[in-house]
Amino acid sequence: MKSKLTSLLFSMLFLPVVLAGAKDTNIGTSDNNRTETVGKSSNSKEYETLSPEKKHFRIDLTIDGFLEDSQAKSLAYAVDHWQELKVLSAPLQGKEVKRGETLLRLNLERIRQEIQRLSNDLAMLDLNREILDTELELAESLAPMKQREIDRLETYAKEDLERFQKTDLPFQIKSSQMSLNRQEQYLSYSLEELNQLKKMYEADDLTEETEEIIIQRAQNDVDQAKFYVESARKNFKEFNEVLVPRSERSVMDAFRRENLSFEALRKIEPAQLKKQRLERKKLEEERKILVNRKKNLEKDLQAMSMKSPLDGRLYWGTFERGKWSGTDPFKSKLQKGGALKPHDPILTISPSKRMRARLNLPEKFLHELKPQTAGTLKFSTSPGVRIEAQVVSISETPVTPGIYDVTVEISFPKDFLLPSAGTSCSFSFTAYESKNALTLPESVLFKEEYEQEEMHVYVLNKKNEPKKRSVEVGRKSGKTFEILSGISKTTKILKEKPKT
Repeated sequence: MKSKLTSLLFSMLFLPVVLAGAKDTNIGTSDNNRTETVGKSSNSKEYETLSPEKKHFRIDLTIDGFLEDSQAKSLAYAVDHWQELKVLSAPLQGKEVKRGETLLRLNLERIRQEIQRLSNDLAMLDLNREILDTELELAESLAPMKQREIDRLETYAKEDLERFQKTDLPFQIKSSQMSLNRQEQYLSYSLEELNQLKKMYEADDLTEETEEIIIQRAQNDVDQAKFYVESARKNFKEFNEVLVPRSERSVMDAFRRENLSFEALRKIEPAQLKKQRLERKKLEEERKILVNRKKNLEKDLQAMSMKSPLDGRLYWGTFERGKWSGTDPFKSKLQKGGALKPHDPILTISPSKRMRARLNLPEKFLHELKPQTAGTLKFSTSPGVRIEAQVVSISETPVTPGIYDVTVEISFPKDFLLPSAGTSCSFSFTAYESKNALTLPESVLFKEEYEQEEMHVYVLNKKNEPKKRSVEVGRKSGKTFEILSGISKTTKILKEKPKT
């Protein structure tokens, strides 16, 4: 019994020493995120671990764009009323030009012909206006006279009607009656004479041949007088029953027509005068239109002479935020006979004295860059040279979907050969920097499917067992994360996720 107690006491005293010796013999270290292999005994599972690293942590970003000449001038024909712009001769791409030098010549024959035609039309219109002024002046002078003439003719018509009704028609009726009476009287006289002759000759026993002739002649006169009476009665009846009503209707109709004509003339004459005044006004409006048209075309003719506004290099096309359009879209236009459009920029003059960069900033990096941010600029023409630059402005809205515009001023060294406008470039800057950051590689950080933002690592507890621990991560650079909280520099981090 005593020997068993002695053995148990010995085991309790020396077992911790043995375990401690076994633990010390299994520790391994490395310099950066040093790796260790840890185990409890020869039968326990071993884990590879590493330690967080303290280092200078920063995030560098690069955005691309083009070099822009801030003094460059794009040129177009500022014509508003003449659409035909035909090229007569075009300039050479890339040539050096001087201020005031003619760059592009157009065919001006058609517009000059149109201006001349307008001048002729104006001269003809002025003559027509002069004639119309004279006619209008005469019409205005004659208008009162014409009105008085209408009144006079209307009075004459009334007088003629009244005279016809009171004098002419009764006289015609009376004349017809008198003609009938005369024929009847003549018949009566002839009959009486015949009767007297017969009585006279009947008293004689013998009738001479001469007497017979006289009686026959008297009889003939009676017969003729009867015919005249019959004819006169017929004419009298026709006159009273036909001619008189027709004459009355004709005279009344003529009177009414004249009255209607007079009423129309009273309206037509003032309207005609008003029409002449309107024609005069219309000529004035037409003249204004022609004068304005001619003036506008003369202004367009002056604008169709394209001269360089400054010294510099000539480019076909335009620059959009430093990006050159190239010559292809303008080859068909900038040749003899090529058609141009008004206000459509076709040439650009670049002095190449004040250059700046226009860069494309993806919207995912919008929060990374601010005005006054400093960086370095690299040109495609000199990839080994970096030049100091600073952000001047960032557009408030996208210039294309997902892209914002960044303007960068460049500090060119003295005697540095400036690249030409349109040269591609890239701007590099530090978006984030921490000089003493605690970092871990991406491979040791994990996220559960049901977790949105939270990340965790696996550490060893005092019993050397894996344990899940949440960490707060900061920025990421490459495959390295900055760790803000949750672990310390001495924390042992498992390199792989435990299976259990």
